[in-house]
Amino acid sequence: MLRNAYSTLSLALALSLLAGCKVPTKGAPSAPSTTYTITYDANGATSGTVPTDGKQYRANESVTVQGNPGSLTRVGWIFRGWATTEAATTAEYQAGNKFKITKSLTLYAVWRGETYTINFDKNHRGAGGTQASKNDAVFGASVTLPAATTFRPPPGMRFLGWATSPTGTAIGRAYNPDVYSATVTLYALWGDAAYTISFDSNGGGGTQTSQSAVFGTSVTLPTTTTFTPPSGMRFLGWAETSSGTAIGRAYNPDVYSATVTLYAVWEGRPYTISFNSNGGRGTQADKSAVFGTPVTLPATTTFTPPSGMRFLGWAESSTGTVIVRTYSPTVYSATVTFYAKWVRKTIAGNKAWRSIAMSSDGQKIAAVVRGGHIYTSSDGGATWTERTSAGNKAWRSIAMSSNGQKIAAGVWGGYIYTSSDGGATWTERTSAGIGYWISIAMSRDGTKLATVSPFFWGYRAGRVWNDTDRISLSYDGGASWGRSITFSTHTSSVKIYYYWRSIAMSSDGTKLAAVPDSFNSSLYIGRFHISENSGASWSPRLQWRARWASVAMSSDGQKIATVEYGGHLRTSYDGGTAWRDHSGAGSVIAGDRTWEAIAMSSDGQKIAAMVEDGHIYTGTVSEDGSTSTWTDRSTAGSAIAGNKTWEAIAMSSDGQKIAAVVQHGHLYTSSDEGATWVDRSK
Repeated sequence: MLRNAYSTLSLALALSLLAGCKVPTKGAPSAPSTTYTITYDANGATSGTVPTDGKQYRANESVTVQGNPGSLTRVGWIFRGWATTEAATTAEYQAGNKFKITKSLTLYAVWRGETYTINFDKNHRGAGGTQASKNDAVFGASVTLPAATTFRPPPGMRFLGWATSPTGTAIGRAYNPDVYSATVTLYALWGDAAYTISFDSNGGGGTQTSQSAVFGTSVTLPTTTTFTPPSGMRFLGWAETSSGTAIGRAYNPDVYSATVTLYAVWEGRPYTISFNSNGGRGTQADKSAVFGTPVTLPATTTFTPPSGMRFLGWAESSTGTVIVRTYSPTVYSATVTFYAKWVRKTIAGNKAWRSIAMSSDGQKIAAVVRGGHIYTSSDGGATWTERTSAGNKAWRSIAMSSNGQKIAAGVWGGYIYTSSDGGATWTERTSAGIGYWISIAMSRDGTKLATVSPFFWGYRAGRVWNDTDRISLSYDGGASWGRSITFSTHTSSVKIYYYWRSIAMSSDGTKLAAVPDSFNSSLYIGRFHISENSGASWSPRLQWRARWASVAMSSDGQKIATVEYGGHLRTSYDGGTAWRDHSGAGSVIAGDRTWEAIAMSSDGQKIAAMVEDGHIYTGTVSEDGSTSTWTDRSTAGSAIAGNKTWEAIAMSSDGQKIAAVVQHGHLYTSSDEGATWVDRSK
């Protein structure tokens, strides 16, 4: 009985101990760590052994480069070190160099050719004189052999070149032996040097009989050819290359070859270009041309245009499209007729232009007329479309996306309108409210818009502010708008006018610059303001106050240009912190001027600015903004010569194309940085 109780107790104790034990679980195997290796490659060595590195390196572990312990050698070459590419000529690593490994690498031996000497043998008992050896040849690099020799030729013989053996053939000017030797001997070749001249039609047809010649003796080439000329061409002579110039009748090559090929040279036959008025009146003088040579067509015409039309250019048919100024036909004809192309004068005459915008390539332009319509062009200003669907309104400002598809325009005392199809259709954006939208800016993609409305006034002492003063912002292409108000810190109790005048935006819309033309009868209070967070907050940057007229900005927003009404032109190349005055003494734009508008290229190095009742000026500014040169583009002889009541200006991203409008005047374009201009309102 006692034994059974003891057994039962022992069994219970054993089971209790087993229950308290935890069976270890089998964990997931750890991922193997990545290792890298270094392999050395002899890269053409003819003897010796490459170093070995059997170590498995972990990522970013330091590797010590080995030298050449196995005495690698290559006949004619000198070991220079190791590189990571087989074709390297410069060593990247030397023995003992260290680097951090990030992948398995093969290091290739780098070899440099040894120098050797080339001696010259006259190779004939009748030859005399000497030829200096060439002591600086490098094995593996081509050597240019002398085209002539200082040896005296044997009687009745001519020097033909150099050979690697006394009876070998001429090896040409470039020499690069396959096997290294510290000294190489080349042998002068002598002979009567007969050779054959063959002829290539070079685009023509038919055949031409070959001609025999003797090297060193001038040969008379044929003055005519039996080849059939290409269409519209005539035979001019022979050349040594297919694109070479005619060499004349006497031919004597400098380097011997058993066969020489000469190429027929063709020149265009003359033809006449006549002009058809295509509905106009009068005459236009014919123009002579040569087939195969591009000809510049007249930029203007002496024809009288049909009523209400203006000259656009020339076409190859009466209904064809205008061709570029340079013409070069592919098929010959003795006479070619061009037809004048006429286009209706959509923007002819004086108009109350108020603003103009341009795509980055300068091909698309949009302009607005106060008390009129919006006009767009897709060919750099050559032709225009009147966008009547937007209505006849007091248009005041316009902006355009980089590709010219998205446009935004503001009405003076009205709403903002947007288009996403290049101006074909328009949407009235009432959420911005009614404003006097004097200036508008747009990001490259057209999603971000910023516009300013003036007439902010009040008495500072009583802080009575008129809510019509605002900078309005949109981040969805004009669908919705928010307001960003900026107050001037001024303690006077006199009546203040805070007249926002102009706003500019970086290509991504994050950086903005806004300037006011703020004044009272005796006090200027305008402050230049910058935002670096898409208009969420603003800060003044210029320490002086002025009547700012216009502001422009580079694509990255770091370069800014602004002009004062009755003051100077200034630029900043650090986002508005430091400024440079370009109107100092000695400058073409020196002194106070009633500046009206300014435009800038995307890199900020090209600037165009206009003076109200004055001239247009263009400038090139150094990359850091420290120096600049300026040119008056309204000098005598220019299409924009003299003083004009300029209103607005726009520039392509590269600064080559410019468009400008005159208030109650014409619209002008330039495609050469303002050097020449075309009056698009004639």
